[in-house]
Amino acid sequence: MVYINDRRAISNQRLIDRYIIWFSVIIGFISANKLMYLPVAIIPFLLIDGYKRRIAYTLLSVVAFSIFAFPIFPNWESFRDWYWINLIHSGQYGAGASTLIDYKLFAANLRNVFFSDHFYFKAFIIILSGSIIYHLPFLRIKEKNDKVYKALLGILITMIIMSLLVAKQFKYYYMSSALLLSIPGLYFVFIIFTRRISDKIKLVIAIPLFFITFFFTYKETRMIFIFHHTSVMRKELYMNTKTFIENRYQKDHPTLIIPNYFGAPYKAYGLSYGLAWCGEKMGAKYAVELNQYYPNFYYYHGWNNMFNHWYSASSYIDLLKKYNNIVLFSGDAALEKSLYSKLHGINRQIDTRVDTTFLFEKTGEKIYEVTYDSAKGALPLKFLCDAESLDSTKVYFIDSDGLRAGNGNTQSSDVAKSGVFSSRITKEAPYGMTSILSEVNANEQYRISVWKYNNGNDNAGLVVAANDKEKLYVYETVSSKTGYDWHKIEIDLIVPVAAHMQDLKIYCLNNDTELPAYFDDLSIEKKE
Repeated sequence: MVYINDRRAISNQRLIDRYIIWFSVIIGFISANKLMYLPVAIIPFLLIDGYKRRIAYTLLSVVAFSIFAFPIFPNWESFRDWYWINLIHSGQYGAGASTLIDYKLFAANLRNVFFSDHFYFKAFIIILSGSIIYHLPFLRIKEKNDKVYKALLGILITMIIMSLLVAKQFKYYYMSSALLLSIPGLYFVFIIFTRRISDKIKLVIAIPLFFITFFFTYKETRMIFIFHHTSVMRKELYMNTKTFIENRYQKDHPTLIIPNYFGAPYKAYGLSYGLAWCGEKMGAKYAVELNQYYPNFYYYHGWNNMFNHWYSASSYIDLLKKYNNIVLFSGDAALEKSLYSKLHGINRQIDTRVDTTFLFEKTGEKIYEVTYDSAKGALPLKFLCDAESLDSTKVYFIDSDGLRAGNGNTQSSDVAKSGVFSSRITKEAPYGMTSILSEVNANEQYRISVWKYNNGNDNAGLVVAANDKEKLYVYETVSSKTGYDWHKIEIDLIVPVAAHMQDLKIYCLNNDTELPAYFDDLSIEKKE
């Protein structure tokens, strides 16, 4: 009898060891495909007993990951830098401010994680509540070395970690693992809380649960078919854009792409993403061939804030100077708006003409034809916003040449340095007249000034800031000249090397929580 028990113990031991190996292989494979899904490794870790087995599981998982992810090792620095940039930046794919978490964005994304899918939120609450209530003694459901509860706890921890990770850089498909885990999580809650119930009662409970599950499965499946139909129709609309472009423009026509999330109606755009999966060595070879087929194709990417061309990248102004005439395709209105400072600064308003060639109303895509005038680009840059005139939208101040400055809604006739109007800003609307210089060069010199009304507000002034404020940020409140009730604030700026090709935003700012501030005659002049 002892011999039989020993054999069973040895057999069970071998079975456990096999489970450890298989767990390690699965976790290694999962993490090699998507490192973000690594938290799933917590579930087997909690199920395995003994620190020696857990250490073995961890080490074997690392080995399995190394085998499945072997292509990263020749490019270890790129792999390391990619994840480090994603960690220390708040935006998508390493974009955004250099901060671990943008708390406002993180909170908004966390709401999306839990409330954009009601099933996930309800499942999470049930699993969380079940994990807590499990410990109440009067329920008598707690067991020694409870594997089911350990699995439930592992699922809960994994769902929490993955929800927090996704909230940092939100894309809902990153929630796939957490959504899938919620199903066994709910099953384990059912198993645990029906332990003291007879099989007949379990059946009575299970039957309505089965029909509820079947109903929601049918409902979600039906939604998938509806979404597929919508997706097909959307692709057909995009094909209309593609046909229009191919009929109107040659494939070697200088073209700049601002893509949307689904892509862009250009073959070259799809090939550019294929190139990204080739690896650096093979990609460089393919890039030579692709450059022959599509020599003048560029697409914008937020990773480097530039227009990319196979294995090189260029600024917007460099491409304007290179070609003079380009086609600019915009497939994403929000992304295009975020590039306003790059596309429509005072200098671009002077030297560049943008004509809307076609608007695809059903998809929101736009095609612009852009013409750069090198003669105007060489002229001295002088701009004066006297706050006297607004455009038809009342959004922008305009000067006598039609050049625009932002926050026209702050126009006020309370006081004025010249004319009738100035820009009045308060704690509720703290930003006044705003101008932009697109893609400045290092060592360029500018004299920037504005007149501020002296009403006792010493906490308002003039700001010059780059897109990345760490590269350039100047805030001046001290007046250089006094003209009775108006004081002049001046900034003599030499663009630092760090701010090369940055867009400079120049604006009036009121940091006072009580007094308003008045600004007039914002002047920007480039020194030769």
